[in-house]
Amino acid sequence: KNMQNANLPGFDFGYANIQYGKFKGANLRGAYFNNATITGANFDGADLRLANFANARRHIFYAVFNRADLSRSHLQGTHFDASDFIDAKLVKANIKRSNIARASLTGADFSQANLEDASIRICNLSGADLGKANLRNCKFYRCNLRGANFKDAILKGTFFDESEYDDTTIWPDNFKPERRKAVKI
Repeated sequence: KNMQNANLPGFDFGYANIQYGKFKGANLRGAYFNNATITGANFDGADLRLANFANARRHIFYAVFNRADLSRSHLQGTHFDASDFIDAKLVKANIKRSNIARASLTGADFSQANLEDASIRICNLSGADLGKANLRNCKFYRCNLRGANFKDAILKGTFFDESEYDDTTIWPDNFKPERRKAVKI
C-alpha cells in the first residue's frame, strides 16, 4: 500500500501485517507498531520520532529506514534483519535487548541511544555515531566499525568479536578495542 508522504502521527499499526508498504517521507511521529509484522517496507526519510516498534511480532525484514528520524523511538526487543538505516537518526532511541543482523547502518546517528544487551551482527557501521550511547553488554560480531564514533560511550561488558576498525574509528579515552576482540585493519 502506498502511504508515501502520509500524515499519520500516532496511528496504531499494532498487530498489522505490513508487507512492502511505502511510507517514504511520511509523518508517523508517535505511531505504534507494537507486535506488527513488517516485511520490505520503505520508511525512507519518514518522521518516526517517538514511534513504538517494541516487540515487533517476528522480525522486521528487508525494511528501509534510510534518512528516517527515529529519535527517542522505542525499539526494545525488536529484531531487524537485512534492514537499512543509512544516515538514519536514532538519537536517544531505546534499542535495548534488540537484535540487528545484516544491516547497513552507515552514517547512522545512535548518539545517546540505549543499546544495552543488544546484539549487532554482520552490520556495516562505517561512519556511524555512537557517541555517549549506552552499549553495556552489547555484542558486536563481524561488523565494519571503520570511522565509527564511540566517544564517551558506555562499553562495560561490550565485545566486538571479529569486528574491524581503523585509525578513523574514535574510541573512549584509554579504551583498548583489541582487548574486546576487535581487529584493526
